Amino acid sequence: GKENLWLVGCRENIFTLCSSLSRCALSETRIMSEVAVQKKSFILRFGLDLCVFVQCGNQTRVLQHYWYTSWPDHKTPDSAMPLLQLMADVEADRRAAATTGPVIVHCSAGIGRTGCFIATTIGCRQLQVEGVVDVLSITCQLRADRGGMIQTGEQYEFVHHALSLYEARVSAETGQ
Repeated sequence: GKENLWLVGCRENIFTLCSSLSRCALSETRIMSEVAVQKKSFILRFGLDLCVFVQCGNQTRVLQHYWYTSWPDHKTPDSAMPLLQLMADVEADRRAAATTGPVIVHCSAGIGRTGCFIATTIGCRQLQVEGVVDVLSITCQLRADRGGMIQTGEQYEFVHHALSLYEARVSAETGQ
């Protein structure tokens, strides 16, 4: 469960977590399995952005935790812009961090919203590097890695829409 996600985050030097976190007061510490989690700060944006201390044995790590609350399970958000902003914020925070740990993305089942987030992130990078994107190939590779990624046709269309918005924004910024 969620306790295992925190334990993995602590042991594997992970920087960012996207999942739900128990609603606890600022500076309150929750003990979960072998891990103590303390909320350091939070910002309400497209949901919740938390900075937390995670202590595992004698090691303490600072993790950035994003919780995208306005994205319903098995569905899509009303707008793709908050997703694109979340992706930009995660990337900016990752680059600014002193740690080199990976980013973990997880929704309730780990395939629908997670698949959309990962596919959109990969697609944005493809657009930056190659100038084109192949959503079908991205989806097929994700599904080869984990079955069921991007659960619905609506979510697949949402990825296309988000990438279209991203491409339009990049084109406007570069004047192309």
